[in-house]
Amino acid sequence: MYTADERKTKHRLYKWQEDCLEAWKNNQQRGIVNVVTGAGKTFLACAAVEYLQSIQQGLRVRIVVPTVALAQQWHHELLSYFGEELQEAPGFYYGAVKNSTDLSCLIYVINTARDCLSWHIENDLRSGHPVFLICDECHHYTSRENRHIFDFLTPDIQSSSAFSCLGLSATPFEAEEPSILTENLGQEIFRFQTMEALAAGTVSPFMIGTIAASFLPGEAFEYQNISEAIAMQYARLLDAFPFLKNLDSAVRLKTVRRLAAEADMDPSDPAAAFLLLLFQRREISVLAGARIQCVQELIGSFRGSSKILIFSERIEQAHTLYVRLSEQYPHGCGIYHSQMSADIRRSTLRDFRSGHIRILVTCKCLDEGLDVPDADIGIIMSTSSVSRQRIQRLGRIIRKKGTSAYALLYYLYIYNSNDDSAYLPGLESMPSFSLRYYSKDHLFSNPVYEEAALALLRKAEQKAAAKENADALSRELLSCILEGTALADYLLPPEELQKLERSAEALHEKNYYKTQLAIGRLIRAGAHDTDTPAAL
Repeated sequence: MYTADERKTKHRLYKWQEDCLEAWKNNQQRGIVNVVTGAGKTFLACAAVEYLQSIQQGLRVRIVVPTVALAQQWHHELLSYFGEELQEAPGFYYGAVKNSTDLSCLIYVINTARDCLSWHIENDLRSGHPVFLICDECHHYTSRENRHIFDFLTPDIQSSSAFSCLGLSATPFEAEEPSILTENLGQEIFRFQTMEALAAGTVSPFMIGTIAASFLPGEAFEYQNISEAIAMQYARLLDAFPFLKNLDSAVRLKTVRRLAAEADMDPSDPAAAFLLLLFQRREISVLAGARIQCVQELIGSFRGSSKILIFSERIEQAHTLYVRLSEQYPHGCGIYHSQMSADIRRSTLRDFRSGHIRILVTCKCLDEGLDVPDADIGIIMSTSSVSRQRIQRLGRIIRKKGTSAYALLYYLYIYNSNDDSAYLPGLESMPSFSLRYYSKDHLFSNPVYEEAALALLRKAEQKAAAKENADALSRELLSCILEGTALADYLLPPEELQKLERSAEALHEKNYYKTQLAIGRLIRAGAHDTDTPAAL
């Protein structure tokens, strides 16, 4: 067993975790924590468990998660946090795996919990055991079925010191009915979002690149035809439901979905017909042929040591990309999606973690909660309009890695479509860049980068004109410029580029980082005068 001082050293918390834990204690050990993915919510919850165990005898900890994979991860985190202090291992309660409800800690999956958890907690409290309920990814628990986990909460229990609770999520208030969460778990007691986590050093620094690709000719024609049909159907919709005109766009769409559901998605219903057309148009964009081609060629720009996570909206799209990448990078690529067996998914993540594979193509099942192995680069090949999903995917690559290296997120959207051109609002202060991808020519273009690179080339040619090896110097400089066109190295802090240049072993690699440093300085100076890379 550890002494109090040893335990404090072993489980040192980030400043935000200390502040959050204090806010939770001051709120009668209840409330919702709104914290960016990757900052350490699970570790915070373990610290809360440890605190309650120190002040309450016979504590029963009941943890609810949305998936089996996340249940397994919680089990691992609890064992890791408490180690030899655990008198009994946490149990599971889902599907066919149902350990004894007399265990002090049980991890439930929501599909099972909604039918039994409330009853179990009632029995715990009736038997004299204080209860700590942890709802991970709590935005999942507001639907009519899932909210049954809160059925035990009477006013007496709400006011009892024998009951404590904690809701965890990066996006708790994007739930279907967020008031369900505040009524049962309490108000939001702490918020710690991306920019705060970055400033505090609890996530890795990162850069965002947006890539605009275009429809292929046939896709563009089909997209335009459906857009025209949507406009006509929208007019019919407003004729049928005039009140929709006075709603803002988000509320209007939610209302249309409700109306369509009430009509059982009958295609003859104006609301259902409108939604079906929106879905058809969205599918054309999501499955646009340029997406796979763009990602293939983008990966060819990266160094061989980069670990890459690729997110797709559709399993068949992910599989097509996986097959093509496997041909380019034999034994270096894996795929992870919900139609694979649990054993294969675990094996794939293990291979990615160990470095046996360095490219992982995945779908929505990797979005939430799961502790994905470190990745340097994330590529959003296609995404939904749900900001919760976008926040989760960003969190996959900005988890603290123990180094100062920058993470890089690419967001691919289709130009002249309804795709958002920005990945997430609120990240405008982050280092960012914009690329245009021309599928016909298989080229990336970055106008800002190219303007600075052209100025650098002209100056270098003037300086090298009198040298015997002028042509070789120009070719080397041009090679370094082209190598960085689709990358973001020129956005790195100068000291980081200088460190990379010093550690580079090959002359070309040294020249590359010197070139990126010069281009970055030109851009920051507004294309004013700068020195040509000394090594060229």
